[in-house]
Amino acid sequence: MSVDESVYIAQVAELGESREVIATEDVRALNGTKLLARGARIDRAALDRLLRHKLLKPIDYTTSVKDAVDQATLVTVAAELMVRDTETAALLRCMRDESFPQQAFRRVRLLPVIRNKLSVARHLYPPLFEHSLWVTLAATVIAEQLGWSEPQLEILATAALTHDIGALHIEATRLHRSERLQAEHWRQIHTHSRIGYLILEEFPQYRPHISRAVLEHHERMDGSGYPKGCSGSGISPAGRVLSFADFAVATAQRMGLRHMFTITKTQPRAFDREVVGVLAKAMQRFGDVLQPAVSRVDVDTLRDVLTTVSEILSAAPPKAPPESAPPRLVRNIELLRRAIAHMQMMMHRTGFALTDTDSWIEMLKSDPELHAELESLLQEAHFQLQGLLLELRRRTHPGAEGMAGCEHLRSWMATAEVVVERMRERLPYPLQPQQA
Repeated sequence: MSVDESVYIAQVAELGESREVIATEDVRALNGTKLLARGARIDRAALDRLLRHKLLKPIDYTTSVKDAVDQATLVTVAAELMVRDTETAALLRCMRDESFPQQAFRRVRLLPVIRNKLSVARHLYPPLFEHSLWVTLAATVIAEQLGWSEPQLEILATAALTHDIGALHIEATRLHRSERLQAEHWRQIHTHSRIGYLILEEFPQYRPHISRAVLEHHERMDGSGYPKGCSGSGISPAGRVLSFADFAVATAQRMGLRHMFTITKTQPRAFDREVVGVLAKAMQRFGDVLQPAVSRVDVDTLRDVLTTVSEILSAAPPKAPPESAPPRLVRNIELLRRAIAHMQMMMHRTGFALTDTDSWIEMLKSDPELHAELESLLQEAHFQLQGLLLELRRRTHPGAEGMAGCEHLRSWMATAEVVVERMRERLPYPLQPQQA
């Protein structure tokens, strides 16, 4: 897999409209043709010329952003994040003092290529840039509590800061959060960790440990992650911490720390227990920073949504496809089965069995915390159903080979999409699978 630069070049040119982006040497095409002279500005006016040719060197090797992100920038922005009125900031303040941002970001290894990419993220995609800083802070404080050495912390901090640089190379990152992901966007999202890995692998300062952790940041201990489906000891220590820190920050930003730990409890094999334990203990110790459990959906609506979820999970295609089924169809049915079993187990582990709901749902009326927990679980079920449908659509597009006999699967998908849309309308926070 090679890194396609076309999307990223367009973003560098866009940045050049508001910041000074200059060619540090002649920019040449693969055939040697000079496209831009040293000192030329990189902006929209230069974009067509750059996109019409395959470049001899990646654009970051031949350009420089004026006042690019450096360690001082990272410390300043991270310090601003730490004083925000958010649960995550409050928890980090309880765990570390005001010197923490400086200690965390002095560890990162910043080559010019990475400074350029962080500058693009900072000015064009502030949420992505801030997410990377939050993940660096979260991953670092966890690893410090685990007693990691300084060299280990340097690897982790750099991997955390750069874990989403691959997202700058895909169209899906440019979507507004209100736009709905399509199957092609989902395919792109699944490549971003590998793209980041390939970029970092080019530099001895980042390989093999930092690049590997970036590749692994969506892997899960139980093998349910991507891009390789690694599990257990197949994931590096830095990858394990980064995987949970990225999940924890992204989920807490969407729905708060209570929701994040509710979901973590339903996936006990997905993350390293020791890593999760650090944050769990901190939340127990500093629980007063958490916002009180508040439900936004009435009990009758939750009952209806829960019944709908139960029905769609029960209506999934049969457990075993016929022996004559094509291998691709068998794999897709297996994917569906695993996802359904995971969602059913998620509900079961928290006491919300999908059968005989009437016997316990009345309890919600007198227990606000239980009410809010069910709401969180249903929002997570909505989130997971969306992701499952996007992955199945990616695998079962009309041109996919070996999909004969998948009518039952496609029929279930069509019904499930109606359910997802209904859940979107009835639950308070319409969610999309995270884009990075």
